[in-house]
Amino acid sequence: MNPTLKPVLFAVLLALAVGLVYSNALDGPFVLDDKFSIVDNPALRTLWPLTAALNPPPVDVTFCTRPIINLAMCVDYALWGLNPLGYHLTSIAFHLAATLVLFGLLSRIFQRMNLSPPEALKWSFLAALLWALHPLATAAVNYPSQRGELGVGLFLFLTLYFLDRAGGPRLAGRLSFTSSDQIMEDERSREPKFKERTWPWLLVSVLACLLGMGSKENMIVAPVLAMVYDRVFLSASWKTVFRQRGLFYLALAATALWPIHRHMIFSPHVRSQALDAEIWWRYLPTQSWGLNRFIRLIVWPHPLVFDYGRPLAGGWGEVWMPTLGLLLLIAATGWALLKHPRWGFMGLCFFALLAPASLFLIPGQPLAEHRMYVPLAFAVVLLVMGARQLLKNMEISAIVAPAAFALVALVFGGLTWHRNQQYRSEVTLLSDTITKWPYSARAYSNRGLARQEQGDRAGALADYDRALELSPDYFSTLLNRANILFDLGEYEAALEDLDRAQALQPESPLLPSLRTLVLERMGGVQAEH
Repeated sequence: MNPTLKPVLFAVLLALAVGLVYSNALDGPFVLDDKFSIVDNPALRTLWPLTAALNPPPVDVTFCTRPIINLAMCVDYALWGLNPLGYHLTSIAFHLAATLVLFGLLSRIFQRMNLSPPEALKWSFLAALLWALHPLATAAVNYPSQRGELGVGLFLFLTLYFLDRAGGPRLAGRLSFTSSDQIMEDERSREPKFKERTWPWLLVSVLACLLGMGSKENMIVAPVLAMVYDRVFLSASWKTVFRQRGLFYLALAATALWPIHRHMIFSPHVRSQALDAEIWWRYLPTQSWGLNRFIRLIVWPHPLVFDYGRPLAGGWGEVWMPTLGLLLLIAATGWALLKHPRWGFMGLCFFALLAPASLFLIPGQPLAEHRMYVPLAFAVVLLVMGARQLLKNMEISAIVAPAAFALVALVFGGLTWHRNQQYRSEVTLLSDTITKWPYSARAYSNRGLARQEQGDRAGALADYDRALELSPDYFSTLLNRANILFDLGEYEAALEDLDRAQALQPESPLLPSLRTLVLERMGGVQAEH
């Protein structure tokens, strides 16, 4: 086969695989956060001028601190209105684009790891395919409100790909992450000098980084990852990294100023950092447990849970075993960076991309599978690299290895197809969540609201009751249950819920009108008797 056609064939196969597996996700409705982030978000109605779309008003919705994703949503609204089909198409297009860029990036990485071009293409195709079809990615692809994860994936891969294109020929042999300039002096002759032809690649790399910064906050680690990528794959020493591309890394760091500035001013999560220190010491062990669970889901992607609620561990004593396992993995990543940096880089990317959400307090959603979307790519690459090395050492038949990978891809594709089905309605998605994770008060509360909107008052009341058993101070649940009780004529019970809600949020504007109606009806009933 013509060598230039082989990458195109692999790219077409990736596109077909993604299109087939996600074809049943196109007719899913807007669910949960989509309603206030998209349906009820007036900022999406203004595409022009672009300055308005790129500077959404500081309201408490998903996109106000993510201007690039807000712009993408404005384009969707201009094209599709409130038809969910268009939004799902765009999300799948983001995922496919990220898959293709990852394929291109990995083919260059594997060649820098001394694989021949045909071998590099084959293994990069397998890694990109397994990531594209992995069921854990569905939490971001199927949920338009979490498109920020897709943006970070696409633009981070582009940032590294363009940097690699500017990096010149690969360095031969094994490089130590800490090699001194004197030891590596013989390699310096191989390094590309900064020439005029490299600046376009560096310029578009900075642009990609800027777009990623405007997609979601965890992109803030991209400049550091790019520097380490340069040192591991492109340059023989740190001195070379900064001598040849120091200004480039300053430009990468500067891309964070605009979106991160908006985040620091407008994001409610920033205010959360002032919470009691006790919350911090419960949040961190919760992250330790959660990361262990997510790592297991990489290898065995079941059960997938849409909403874990707001669980917080009681302390480190409850999670000492997961914490020990996590510390061992982090230590192994550090060791690999020193001794086998090309492997260690993948582990560094995995943990670095999870660090912002793990260390930066997000009390409303401590655990979320959609945050695994980009780290998953680097974990899959590590597994594929390990599988390749194992197969090479075992001298397995050339037929067995492709068959094994094809089987894994088919299993992943089937599980993803099945997972897409859960997003066909709110009640279906939340019922699946409750079956797999019956500890989430928010899942019960949201299913109760969905049932209430469908006219199923009995089912809604049962869900609200269970939500309040799990979380007695759930303001919105108390308010929603009071509404149903009011409609059913149970005014005393409704007033009791409103009193509890008022004790939680005495300044809420939602309470006075309903409370007045309840008291009026109670007065009318008493007058009749």
